[in-house]
Amino acid sequence: MATVVIGDIHGNLVLLQNLLAKINHILTQETAVVFLGDYIDEGPDSRGIIERLLQFREQHAGNVHFLKGNHEQWLLESLKNHTKHSWILSMGGLETIKSYSPELELEFRNIMKRTGPSLITDKIPLPYDLLLNQMPREHLAFFESLELYHQNEDCICTHAGLSRDFTSVEKETERSLLWGDAEFPEYYTGTKLVVFGHFSKKARLVNGVPKPLVTKNAICIDTSGEKVLTALQLPERRIAQSMEESPRQDDRGSANKKS
Repeated sequence: MATVVIGDIHGNLVLLQNLLAKINHILTQETAVVFLGDYIDEGPDSRGIIERLLQFREQHAGNVHFLKGNHEQWLLESLKNHTKHSWILSMGGLETIKSYSPELELEFRNIMKRTGPSLITDKIPLPYDLLLNQMPREHLAFFESLELYHQNEDCICTHAGLSRDFTSVEKETERSLLWGDAEFPEYYTGTKLVVFGHFSKKARLVNGVPKPLVTKNAICIDTSGEKVLTALQLPERRIAQSMEESPRQDDRGSANKKS
């Protein structure tokens, strides 16, 4: 079986388009394609990202898996409870709102400026229902359908790794899968390869290019902190990357070497 895993995108449509074009030649209808989550926030075009992913799913129907990231989790929590604001206060959610409606993003900013700290202390609601009105129904359905993990003969894929108490991925909690443990995979002793994202600081720079963290039994492919999008091809462990600027060396390589 062939598997391609794609890391955290964070609203950067240019990187996604470039990466999909780069790896298109290795994608067949039999290839399992797994996206690790964190599609939205921080970057300028979260709406465009979701549109492109929906289009991609149609092209590769039945063998594409979209995992939930912690950014999608907090977006959904805000849409359900309009007094929970962690998403826009600490996750770059205003950029996502802006991609759906610049006017609505400005309205959010004005309300937040007027209310100040009382937004949190007095649990003042924000008009997330207006965001729902701007969001196409298929986008909301996409967010609500995201998977917590994907497992096949090549690997276990999760957004943020596995917990210290891991016995099987089916028994993992949503929190452990979406938020992880900063020390993962140091304590992981399983033989099944785990591919995860979420921790962009685990990447190391080599000649200005972020290289994924690679161990014997785990690979972290989140390189979004350097505005680079990474894909991993399995079982070959081959890396492909898309970046906004030309790298100082070839951005293709192997993840077989332990770092």
